[in-house]
Amino acid sequence: MRTIGDTIKLLREERRISQQALADGLNIKRNTISMWESGKRAPNDEMKEQICDFFNVDLNFLYGITDCRNSVREHPEGFIDTFLTPHEKEHLTIYRSLDDKGQHTVDTVTQMEYERVKKDNK
Repeated sequence: MRTIGDTIKLLREERRISQQALADGLNIKRNTISMWESGKRAPNDEMKEQICDFFNVDLNFLYGITDCRNSVREHPEGFIDTFLTPHEKEHLTIYRSLDDKGQHTVDTVTQMEYERVKKDNK
């Protein structure tokens, strides 16, 4: 079973972001990320929620309990319709049609814009 540190490292590397970039996104120090990934420390409950939000995963995935990253994905499309606007559904449909390179590009731009807005709202 994966540890929380293993999962954080996996998610970070999948997004191709540095420990510093993740630390900046969570408003913490880089060495904290290093300690989590090495298993020397673990995030507190509030930080676990922030990590899940940052990577859009469930706590069960973060803990290594399941390989399903987000339980909403396990439900029929009708369930998702309850939570998404037509505009969001259109974006999701387009995103899913992209190849890995296209999805990575969208992920990168989305993350950059998220960081910009977060910084502007401080």
